[in-house]
Amino acid sequence: MNPLDRQPIAPRCDAVTVGAVRATDPLWVALLEQAGFRLARRSTSYVWYDGRGEVAIAPDEELDADDTLAQIILHELVHLLVQGEEARSEPDWGLDNLTDSDANLEEAALVMQLRLLRQWGLEAVLVPTTDFRGYYLTEAAVEARADRLEAAEAGWARWLVWPQREAAERALAATRSAVA
Repeated sequence: MNPLDRQPIAPRCDAVTVGAVRATDPLWVALLEQAGFRLARRSTSYVWYDGRGEVAIAPDEELDADDTLAQIILHELVHLLVQGEEARSEPDWGLDNLTDSDANLEEAALVMQLRLLRQWGLEAVLVPTTDFRGYYLTEAAVEARADRLEAAEAGWARWLVWPQREAAERALAATRSAVA
């Protein structure tokens, strides 16, 4: 599937919750920058990492109604953790987004993201915006195949020693407070 042809996904949060999460977006942008990345808002793609430090996210008016920079940035940083530092120099973290050949790695990121968000009570708030949302909401919550678990565990091990973990936890705490 061409990422530019994606269809809007049914909202997962009400407008009040989305507004509260959007209020934390500056913390997430700061986290992205602290991790060594730049944010660009452009219409060329929904979300795209160029492999040179720039994370491009579509302007707000082109995102789904319930999308936030918080949830998108979190998901991109989880890809970095699952894929490892070497993926920093690869467009889209080295993932093929035009075919299903890397679906296992996308799903591994979702497994790790779910594990992280459950600790903060945010698993229903910072839900991924991708076409893999259904996986996140069902299969990832119940079980995952061994290849996904292995990659997710590698990402989790990186999270535990990640230099930006403290800043990420501050962003997660602020998001939890915002939606409480």
